[in-house]
Amino acid sequence: YFLQRVFKIPLSEADGVFGGVAVLTGLLGTLSGGLLLDVAATRSSAHPETCSLRLAAALVGLAYPLCIAAFRVESYSWFIGLMFAGQYLAFAAIPTINGVLLWCVPASSRALSMALSVVGIHLLGDVPSPVVV
Repeated sequence: YFLQRVFKIPLSEADGVFGGVAVLTGLLGTLSGGLLLDVAATRSSAHPETCSLRLAAALVGLAYPLCIAAFRVESYSWFIGLMFAGQYLAFAAIPTINGVLLWCVPASSRALSMALSVVGIHLLGDVPSPVVV
């Protein structure tokens, strides 16, 4: 309801635009984050886990202020632009985080590592969010 309340955008349009931004940034960010991680890991002398954590911190560190700034602007276009950039960078961090989850455990435990990660995301994210929001 934020876009409807602040920018007077009809709810159906706001849903479509924001959903489109989320889908597009999810696809592009995840793909480019994986490519960026491949390049960074091959060019760095650090362990892949260290490289991934540094890259994740940088991407999230850039994404967070952009998303916060989006809620401070008075222009709908600026809101969408800042949110696009912030979400793109946030989604680009996902492959780096997955890389850490896979590289920090023995090969035989990688499936369990990812499974526990997904359970943790749900327990800390989408399960309590309806109550919190």
